[in-house]
Amino acid sequence: GYALGHAIGGAGGSEGSGEKGLAQWVMSQPFGSYIAILIGIGFIVGGVVTSAKGLTRKFEKYLRLPDAKGVVGMVCIYGLVARGVVFAITGVLFAYAGFTVDPEQAGSISEALSWLRQLPFGSILYVVVAVGLAAFGIYNLVEARYRIVRGPSVGDVKRALPV
Repeated sequence: GYALGHAIGGAGGSEGSGEKGLAQWVMSQPFGSYIAILIGIGFIVGGVVTSAKGLTRKFEKYLRLPDAKGVVGMVCIYGLVARGVVFAITGVLFAYAGFTVDPEQAGSISEALSWLRQLPFGSILYVVVAVGLAAFGIYNLVEARYRIVRGPSVGDVKRALPV
């Protein structure tokens, strides 16, 4: 997530110009609009996978949470689903840019949130997603604290050593 964000955001500039800059560069390449559509599909798939990770609670097998069924677990689920929704919206905007062959249509995460705000009940949706992104930040802190890190077994070490 972090590396992809920096790759899209570029070394400098605002977040919004990063997606447009990437979209402009992609569109200038041979088959660029198809590549933009594939990037959008990648964001959509990433968003669905992230949301599913929360909804199916698959993240729990990598964490040793003291309160997995309580508030901490629910905040983690909420954060993952919100992050997935924002990624999916960003993917839709990027794919739309590819379909329309217009790099200006490529959307940043802030534009995805602005688009959300324009919908009926958009202000409520915006707040729900914004709080969800804050919950995703809390999920990252929880993961950093409770992540299960397994070291190699003796058998793994013996297999890795040259004989």
